[in-house]
Amino acid sequence: MHSGDKAPVILLKERNKIKNDLLLIGSHDLSLDLIRNQLRKRGYNFDLKLQTVGSMAGLTALRRNESQLAGAHLLDPETGEYNIKHLKDLFKGSKMVILNLVHRKQGLYLKKGNPKGISNINDLIDKDVNYVNRQRGAGTRVLFDYLLEQNDIAPVQINGYTKEEFTHIAAAAAVGRGSADAALGIRAAAEVMDVDFLPLAEEKYDLIFREEILDYPQIQDLINLIKQEEIKNKIENLGGYQCRKTGEIRILDL
Repeated sequence: MHSGDKAPVILLKERNKIKNDLLLIGSHDLSLDLIRNQLRKRGYNFDLKLQTVGSMAGLTALRRNESQLAGAHLLDPETGEYNIKHLKDLFKGSKMVILNLVHRKQGLYLKKGNPKGISNINDLIDKDVNYVNRQRGAGTRVLFDYLLEQNDIAPVQINGYTKEEFTHIAAAAAVGRGSADAALGIRAAAEVMDVDFLPLAEEKYDLIFREEILDYPQIQDLINLIKQEEIKNKIENLGGYQCRKTGEIRILDL
């Protein structure tokens, strides 16, 4: 199949219900699963569909109008800001909304008991340490490259730099089953997969969409839901999350 090709489709639910749904394409985050489940549990008249492809691919899909929302955490090393530079590059002439979802801890997944004695990112250059990376365009990979640069480490010094996983859970699972000694990812996935976690940074994860849909009932319902203290508490209980700015909106006229 190629872009623009046609294919038969079988609808699994009524067309009018599908039209109400929101599709979010972008970076993987466990809080999104929680939010989606809460929408279903509380009987909202729409669903939140999630497609995990990485931050950059999510923004690209949004630019092509293939989704209503993107999830992204792309660091600009020069400014320390998240996502804004990439929105300026991809959405010139548009009004875009940045809706903060969470701030979250990023760090190294390590085998239980940390048998390789890894205490900082410089320990990854040991040839006896096998690393597994995230895919190109993933915000976690952008952060990892930034951390390598800050510590004067070249990617070729990392054994396993070219090995890739596509979600935090998959990366943590690789460490848990022993196919890798370390991987960078969010703390919540370390909790789920029961691996050790060495915190290295805090990052900002945003939901991004066009300003023209800000007043849509589904978008307003989503915003109101994530602003609820009960929901923010549930997210923080996943581990490694801070919801101090959850629900805050910034509109960029690009």
